[in-house]
Amino acid sequence: MTPDGELPEPKNESWNVDAMWSRVRARTLDAASGRVERAPSQRPLRQSPQRVTAYAAAAMLVLIVGAGALLMRSRNRFASVANDSSPGLYRTSRGQYATIRLSDGSEVTLAPESHLTISARFAQGAREIALDGEAIFSVHHDPAHPFRVRARGALIEDIGTRFDLRAYPADAAVTVAVVEGAVSLGRDRSKSSTAPLRGTAEIVLHVGEVGTLDQQGNATAERSSRASSYLGWASGRLSFVDRPLPEVLRTIGRWYDLDVRVPDARLARRMVTAEFSRQSAREMIDALAIAMDATVEREGRVITLRPR
Repeated sequence: MTPDGELPEPKNESWNVDAMWSRVRARTLDAASGRVERAPSQRPLRQSPQRVTAYAAAAMLVLIVGAGALLMRSRNRFASVANDSSPGLYRTSRGQYATIRLSDGSEVTLAPESHLTISARFAQGAREIALDGEAIFSVHHDPAHPFRVRARGALIEDIGTRFDLRAYPADAAVTVAVVEGAVSLGRDRSKSSTAPLRGTAEIVLHVGEVGTLDQQGNATAERSSRASSYLGWASGRLSFVDRPLPEVLRTIGRWYDLDVRVPDARLARRMVTAEFSRQSAREMIDALAIAMDATVEREGRVITLRPR
């Protein structure tokens, strides 16, 4: 992927993305009014056979969609998450997001289905926070009071920064994308007392780098021209770079309060690179289904994708 979002020139096989979106719009025709839901314009993008070969049995989807308008529409709510009975606990449900301003001047934006716990001794020594889910952190740097986030066995410490941290229970790894400053990423040793420590060496992530910590405690980092896209959800864009289809659908489900399922194992192994803004959940899921040659079954808020 080049910095401007284009794919390398393939040897053969191109996708007609405009035609694909025409099919999506046709599917979302409002029978009562005859009005088609608006979908943004597309630039034709092509499939990279080399990329598909690298993933063997997996397929690669590329959908770059025009940005600008809010994705979260009226169905998504800015959450009032403070809980007087537990002042250090903040929680969002499906379809909710929230921004919490901390006493030190830092700011945390919680994605849907996320839990944030702030230590009762916050700012008295180290500033300790625990996260289950996803959040964007804009940290006020204070060398005398380190800012640390614990998430699913990972320990992230800021070095004056803004970063996205994703640590949902269903994810295979904790992911950190840095757009300002730097952070260290390593295994949370306080969670490892009953198991031998492996892969515990910390790494430092700088601007434009994306780091992961897997379940074995192995930390890796790579430079990415799209590191900032990991934070796009806070401004109305959902971006995915080489993510498994079930993970992409779970994210859409969190934002739109849907239960999206992929029971077929081969379909679930397919990888997705996509960026959405302005589309409805129906448009996104229909577009993914068309690109994956899958069918969509809808029953209330349960949506199932199956191979044709």
